[in-house]
Amino acid sequence: MKNRFFGFNALYKVSRLSAWAFFFGAAALLFPARPAADGLSKGLRAMADRDTVCNVWVFFSGKERGAAEKVSERAALRRRRADFADGESGRPISQGYVREIERRGGKLRALFPWGNAASFSVHASRLDAISSLPFVKSVAPVAVYVRNKTGNLPSPHSLAKSSAFKSDSSGYGWHTEMVGVPLAHDYIKSKKLGAPGNGVLMAFFDSGFRLDHVAYARVRDSGQVKASRDFVDGGAAVFDPDTTLSSIRSPYDRHGAQTLAFAAAYHPGVYLGTAWGAKFALARTEDNAVESRVEEDNWAAAVVWADSLGADIISSSLGYRDGFTDSTENYTYPDMDGATTVISIAAAGAVKRGMVVVNSAGNEGVGTTLGTITAPADVDGVVAVGAVDQNRMLAGFSGAGPTYDGRMKPDVAAPGAWAPTVEPSDSAAYTVGSGTSFAAPIVSAITALILQANPGISEEEVRARLYASCGFAYGQTLADNRFGRGIPNAALAVMGRDEIFLKVTDTAGRALPGAVITAGADAYTADEFGGVIIKAQMPSLPAELKVSYRGSRALNTVTVGALPFASVVELGAARDEGLRVSPNITKKHGVIRARYLFAGADASAPAVATVRTLTGKKVWGQKLKVRPDGSAEFVWDCKTRRVAAGVYVVMVKQGYNVVSEKVVISN
Repeated sequence: MKNRFFGFNALYKVSRLSAWAFFFGAAALLFPARPAADGLSKGLRAMADRDTVCNVWVFFSGKERGAAEKVSERAALRRRRADFADGESGRPISQGYVREIERRGGKLRALFPWGNAASFSVHASRLDAISSLPFVKSVAPVAVYVRNKTGNLPSPHSLAKSSAFKSDSSGYGWHTEMVGVPLAHDYIKSKKLGAPGNGVLMAFFDSGFRLDHVAYARVRDSGQVKASRDFVDGGAAVFDPDTTLSSIRSPYDRHGAQTLAFAAAYHPGVYLGTAWGAKFALARTEDNAVESRVEEDNWAAAVVWADSLGADIISSSLGYRDGFTDSTENYTYPDMDGATTVISIAAAGAVKRGMVVVNSAGNEGVGTTLGTITAPADVDGVVAVGAVDQNRMLAGFSGAGPTYDGRMKPDVAAPGAWAPTVEPSDSAAYTVGSGTSFAAPIVSAITALILQANPGISEEEVRARLYASCGFAYGQTLADNRFGRGIPNAALAVMGRDEIFLKVTDTAGRALPGAVITAGADAYTADEFGGVIIKAQMPSLPAELKVSYRGSRALNTVTVGALPFASVVELGAARDEGLRVSPNITKKHGVIRARYLFAGADASAPAVATVRTLTGKKVWGQKLKVRPDGSAEFVWDCKTRRVAAGVYVVMVKQGYNVVSEKVVISN
């Protein structure tokens, strides 16, 4: 069959007009005739006599010869890292096939070259004619999924004033604290890698993405949205043009805007996403206007688009299983094998091409019932994400594994019950919400940090790092089909496997730059962010590290038992600024000693100490060597300067910081 097909393609290229006539005139010889029903699924067979229009997948038996479709250099590099050879899957679908189906009444919806398929909108009466074409392998319905309710969702107007929405002074919420994002961000600062997610391209598939919220100002205004496409209505706009800031938002924009926040939001002091320094490609794949249904051909087309752009990560909070228009076309548990549904085939293709694919596990969970996973979370290689609450307990709606073929799913769990996010109906407000939809983008953003800190690693290595970082959820004793491997720790996931990372702070949580960490005979100094990265050797573990600040007796001891290791170390040490002079009164032949303490932003600027009379006349001056912790000491010997008795001002200037103390010199 395959050889005969390619023989036809050669003829088709010689003479397009005569080839089709010859082909269909000799179809009976080239392809054995089959009953029209052979290519139709049960549900479509039942619809064939109805007066209705349906959306179908048409799967073809071969492809045109020729080169694969071009992709960006970024995509080509990713594919090379994944050792992916495109082969036939990368060649375009025959336009001759498409035209013949269009001649029979089909209206093209989307092309899916990876699966050698295209979706069409067509009147049911034309299904037999299409399925009978010799190059058509089969015809199946485009799956339509109704997004499931999660129950007990907060009111759309549970805004930032609600007790359910809380963040620290930096903008981190409980959901980011649970998965170690603040410490991961500190590590990235200490490595001087730029904003979190820098250099990574994340593709988000969802409903519309309205970006007029204050949390999206940075992403919107700095050109971080590199591409956008509406796979429902066409065009590049992925927000609803008919809604305004002053009106009640349609569901069109809500879900996508909220999922994106977990990665892209940047509102310091109020709300911070996990990878707000990344670049983003936004795809509207969901048609909320039609009974909240999602059609899988949009998703499959978006995957091919994201790959061509060079996206590193696909973050998707959609799932397919049941709730289809015709119940006979519902996917069932046996279909959750990672290789049956079109959306799973598309997701598997993305993984093979080196993309990290993160998808919600679905909201089909009912208590401890197993086997409630949805596609494409059923794919081996797709990171399926379940949901936990603030107490690390499983959310009752979270989809559970195993897949039909016995593989463990989900892969990990993340905050997804009453998790803080943006409120799309108010451009400056925040709310909370529930669903594995919210857990998935938290994890996809963590994978962006992994790629940023470890550029050039493979998709498989990203997953390995993510999984190795996991700690057990509440009540979990082993990897299972409810939590997967557990809850990821972003800091451990981004770090080198032989590294120790400490963030040293005072009791108020302020960084202590210059803090000293002693490990045996070795000493390390915390950087300007209070962080220190230490390379360690496994044979030397367990190891005790002693932490001090400005020579203070307030010490802390940290025991490192395994690598990588990350922790915040709190000291009761003073972080005061100012000038300490001793003594304040001395005789003309005495000595004045002073200690300067500074922890401001310009601690690296040169410092100068001077002594002046009350009229401003300089009588002594000296440049100071400021230590990494912002301290410096100096001595003024009054005898050598032969100063007169009187009142003097000892002053230190560093950058814009000026401190002074008065001293008295007596006879």
